[in-house]
Amino acid sequence: MNAPPTHFGSSAARHGLRNRRLALLMLLFGAGWAFSVSFFGAIYGSELLAIALLPTLKPLRLIRTNANLRCVLTAYGLILLGLVVSDIANATAFDLALKAWAIPIFAAVLLIFVTAALGKDPISNLKYYLFASFLANLLLGNAAYRVTGVGGSGINWADISANENLMKVAVVPFLMPLLALTIFHLRERRRLVAQLIALGAAAFLFAHDARSAGLIAFAMAMAVKAFRRPSQVHAKQLFRLLGVGLVAGYLAYAGYVYYSFNYNPDGHNASQLSLVEHPYNPVMLLGIGRPEWLVAPEVLAGRPIVGYGSWAEDKDQSFALIRAIATDTVDIYYTTFGERNYWIPTHSVVLASWIWGGLIGLFGALLLVVAFLRIAAKALNARPEAIVFIVYFSTGLLWDLFFSPIQSLRLTAPIALGFLIAVAALPSRRAPRLGSGPIDVRAAI
Repeated sequence: MNAPPTHFGSSAARHGLRNRRLALLMLLFGAGWAFSVSFFGAIYGSELLAIALLPTLKPLRLIRTNANLRCVLTAYGLILLGLVVSDIANATAFDLALKAWAIPIFAAVLLIFVTAALGKDPISNLKYYLFASFLANLLLGNAAYRVTGVGGSGINWADISANENLMKVAVVPFLMPLLALTIFHLRERRRLVAQLIALGAAAFLFAHDARSAGLIAFAMAMAVKAFRRPSQVHAKQLFRLLGVGLVAGYLAYAGYVYYSFNYNPDGHNASQLSLVEHPYNPVMLLGIGRPEWLVAPEVLAGRPIVGYGSWAEDKDQSFALIRAIATDTVDIYYTTFGERNYWIPTHSVVLASWIWGGLIGLFGALLLVVAFLRIAAKALNARPEAIVFIVYFSTGLLWDLFFSPIQSLRLTAPIALGFLIAVAALPSRRAPRLGSGPIDVRAAI
């Protein structure tokens, strides 16, 4: 007598084939940023991959079933609408407007692709992306930063030591994915080693003026320290992470200031700190490092509702002068006055959305910030064991939203938001309880 037919084997085979396909997609997506083509600006290999293969991943079904994804796409839509309205009102040149409109459009396409490609095993598939990103940035470089890797020519450690900006564009892009993978795999059985590696990397990055990357490394170290049992999320752990992070963070900052003044007085860090009246106040240093926020009140006072349009030009260079005064670069400003065009300073996703797109763009940016915080909290509830990756992406994305150019929406935000959305969509492995047990951290947002 023959055994009854079963579809279990074929179903498992299809599932395994799909997982391998998604892993391959994430490998290619991670490596694709090393390549670009020129078409109304730069289009990167990862973007071409997403555009070509997105229809095969059932994007409409994903959008219908994922409320978090729809919320972020709505935020992107508002940012785009603000840009369109403002560009029409300000008669922005079409080529400039088109380059700006492409940012939220590409961001949306990439976000849908990443969320779908990470699938139902986002933690595992993310590792393929991080590994490919590490190798591609190390060996080939990064087209977005216009640098070659160690396999290219012209960049060596002497150049990096002499020019700290090279640290951010040539080293950080391959170092950070490797660091995240290392900390993730050491977090349970080698917790102390993981913390020491993360803290050592943070000190190294801060010493070379890569402050945002150093902050991410430091945040991962604090997460490993505070969450000793990653299968549980307790209120006291969250408060411990915040408290320890604030205290340890300030002590590390104070050490950073002391080191810069006493052991590297000619470096870029010390030159910036010397402009601050109270250098041991990190808020004042942030104002010097991101002077766009100091200029913003003057800029927004002019057109707070409609905005200035995409890539708005500082025609009389008055805003550039305010920025030069804040950063003690007035001599350079007067030397170059009239020799080049100045754009209104907008080194922030939130600021650019408002200055370029008016109140509509601002509402879109604020919706994006709120949605991101809620999704990150939900992801932490769904998979506490992914705390290293969640902190890695959340810290970086929070920095980008307030202190990085709006182009980060298409360059770095898709993988961060896509991972958080994919993890948040997973069924929780436990039932949150009130009191002393695990809590629903979404309630804090």
